[in-house]
Amino acid sequence: MEKTADPEEILGAIRAVLRGETLVPPEESLTAREEEILRLLAQGLRLGEIAEKLGISSKTVESHLERLKEKLRCKSVPELRALALRCGFPTDSPSRETS
Repeated sequence: MEKTADPEEILGAIRAVLRGETLVPPEESLTAREEEILRLLAQGLRLGEIAEKLGISSKTVESHLERLKEKLRCKSVPELRALALRCGFPTDSPSRETS
Protein backbone atom coordinates (compact mmCIF):
# COMPACT_ATOMS: atom_id res chain seq x y z
CA MET A 1 0.00 0.00 0.00
CA GLU A 2 1.35 3.37 -0.93
CA LYS A 3 1.92 6.05 1.71
CA THR A 4 -0.24 8.33 -0.43
CA ALA A 5 -3.17 5.91 -0.38
CA ASP A 6 -6.61 7.27 0.44
CA PRO A 7 -7.39 7.09 4.19
CA GLU A 8 -10.48 4.98 3.48
CA GLU A 9 -8.31 2.50 1.58
CA ILE A 10 -5.97 2.31 4.57
CA LEU A 11 -8.92 1.85 6.91
CA GLY A 12 -10.24 -0.96 4.73
CA ALA A 13 -6.85 -2.63 4.75
CA ILE A 14 -6.64 -2.45 8.54
CA ARG A 15 -10.10 -3.99 8.86
CA ALA A 16 -9.06 -6.76 6.49
CA VAL A 17 -5.95 -7.49 8.54
CA LEU A 18 -8.09 -7.67 11.68
CA ARG A 19 -10.18 -10.31 9.90
CA GLY A 20 -6.98 -12.27 9.26
CA GLU A 21 -6.62 -11.31 5.62
CA THR A 22 -3.31 -10.24 4.09
CA LEU A 23 -3.83 -7.40 1.67
CA VAL A 24 -0.76 -5.25 2.06
CA PRO A 25 2.84 -6.10 1.23
CA PRO A 26 4.90 -7.18 4.27
CA GLU A 27 7.03 -4.03 4.18
CA GLU A 28 3.91 -1.88 4.70
CA SER A 29 1.93 -4.12 7.05
CA LEU A 30 1.73 -3.57 10.77
CA THR A 31 4.02 -5.55 13.02
CA ALA A 32 2.59 -7.56 15.90
CA ARG A 33 3.99 -4.94 18.29
CA GLU A 34 2.36 -2.09 16.35
CA GLU A 35 -0.99 -3.91 16.44
CA GLU A 36 -0.53 -4.46 20.18
CA ILE A 37 0.16 -0.77 20.73
CA LEU A 38 -2.93 0.18 18.69
CA ARG A 39 -5.00 -2.21 20.79
CA LEU A 40 -3.70 -0.62 24.00
CA LEU A 41 -4.37 2.86 22.60
CA ALA A 42 -7.95 1.81 21.85
CA GLN A 43 -8.23 0.69 25.46
CA GLY A 44 -7.34 4.22 26.56
CA LEU A 45 -3.84 3.58 27.88
CA ARG A 46 -1.35 6.42 27.82
CA LEU A 47 2.21 6.19 26.52
CA GLY A 48 3.75 5.47 29.94
CA GLU A 49 1.10 2.86 30.73
CA ILE A 50 1.71 1.15 27.39
CA ALA A 51 5.45 1.09 28.07
CA GLU A 52 4.93 -0.40 31.53
CA LYS A 53 2.43 -3.01 30.30
CA LEU A 54 4.75 -4.13 27.48
CA GLY A 55 7.94 -3.93 29.54
CA ILE A 56 9.61 -1.48 27.17
CA SER A 57 10.77 2.11 27.50
CA SER A 58 8.61 5.13 26.77
CA LYS A 59 11.09 6.07 24.03
CA THR A 60 10.47 2.72 22.34
CA VAL A 61 6.71 3.28 22.50
CA GLU A 62 7.24 6.76 21.03
CA SER A 63 9.22 5.22 18.15
CA HIS A 64 6.44 2.72 17.45
CA LEU A 65 3.85 5.50 17.56
CA GLU A 66 5.85 7.61 15.10
CA ARG A 67 6.08 4.68 12.69
CA LEU A 68 2.35 3.98 13.10
CA LYS A 69 1.52 7.62 12.37
CA GLU A 70 3.64 7.43 9.23
CA LYS A 71 2.18 4.11 8.04
CA LEU A 72 -1.43 5.07 8.80
CA ARG A 73 -1.12 8.71 7.76
CA CYS A 74 -2.19 10.06 11.14
CA LYS A 75 -0.95 13.35 12.51
CA SER A 76 -1.33 12.64 16.22
CA VAL A 77 -1.74 9.94 18.83
CA PRO A 78 -5.42 10.86 19.39
CA GLU A 79 -5.94 10.39 15.65
CA LEU A 80 -4.28 6.95 15.89
CA ARG A 81 -6.55 6.08 18.83
CA ALA A 82 -9.63 7.16 16.87
CA LEU A 83 -8.53 5.09 13.87
CA ALA A 84 -7.97 2.03 16.07
CA LEU A 85 -11.47 2.43 17.50
CA ARG A 86 -13.03 2.84 14.04
CA CYS A 87 -11.20 -0.30 12.91
CA GLY A 88 -12.73 -2.32 15.70
CA PHE A 89 -9.78 -2.80 18.03
CA PRO A 90 -11.18 -4.00 21.38
CA THR A 91 -11.68 -1.31 23.99
CA ASP A 92 -11.79 -3.63 27.00
CA SER A 93 -8.69 -5.10 28.53
CA PRO A 94 -9.16 -8.68 29.67
CA SER A 95 -6.59 -8.09 32.43
CA ARG A 96 -8.44 -5.12 33.94
CA GLU A 97 -10.26 -5.89 37.13
CA THR A 98 -13.85 -4.81 37.54
CA SER A 99 -15.48 -4.14 40.87
